[in-house]
Amino acid sequence: MLLNNRWTWGRQLYWGIILFLLFWWLNMFIYDASNTTKAIVNVVLALVALLVAFRGLKSFKLINTKLLFTRNLGIWGILAVAIFIIIMSVENVPLNIITVINSKNFLLDTMIALSAAIFEESICRGLILSAFLGLFIYESSSYKFTKAAVWSAVLFGSMHLINLFGESPRATLQQMLYAFATGIFLAALRITTNCLLWVILLHFILDWGPLIAASNNSVGMSWSLLFVLFTPLLVTSLIYLIYVDRQLSLKET
Repeated sequence: MLLNNRWTWGRQLYWGIILFLLFWWLNMFIYDASNTTKAIVNVVLALVALLVAFRGLKSFKLINTKLLFTRNLGIWGILAVAIFIIIMSVENVPLNIITVINSKNFLLDTMIALSAAIFEESICRGLILSAFLGLFIYESSSYKFTKAAVWSAVLFGSMHLINLFGESPRATLQQMLYAFATGIFLAALRITTNCLLWVILLHFILDWGPLIAASNNSVGMSWSLLFVLFTPLLVTSLIYLIYVDRQLSLKET
């Protein structure tokens, strides 16, 4: 079911954590640097993470089988996608893309969004997700994909703690919460498409906006809006993954 990776699950987890800590250290080290310097450093780090992930996983695929889209998978998958599209609309993602295309900071904003997408997906939905899957398979655990998605999303959310250096605690906490819910959805997408590149592309689209201007004016959204938007995404994505686990567990027997 799980592709044979070049590295063991332990080594994948080790390198995921090392790159995660390197990301924290570098961004604190260059905290006072110019936006251009930060963008260049993060692009280089993102490409390194992608190469490390490909080296360790030996492929951008995750499993060696195809999902059968049963009625339950179809219903919960469509619901999760529909909710995600609503979130993109409420978060003005299409407008943000149009704005950044016409912005004088187009190249810089694009580099920032692309480096974040490549780095975070290479680590969280690449090395970490695969590592936890390997661990739960080794332990003969039930609901392996769901548990691996949750733990990779926990790391994804915790990565946003670094925003405490430039944003309010409220905004940072909210980012961690909606990153966790979004991380579950992205893990489901990674498993469904069986390709890391599609997840990177979607993450890039989400982040592709006037980030330089927005970074100086981020106070967070209302708590009620946060829970109204992201609780349904979290629930539908988890239920979808549970049905994925049930289907793939039957293929193992």
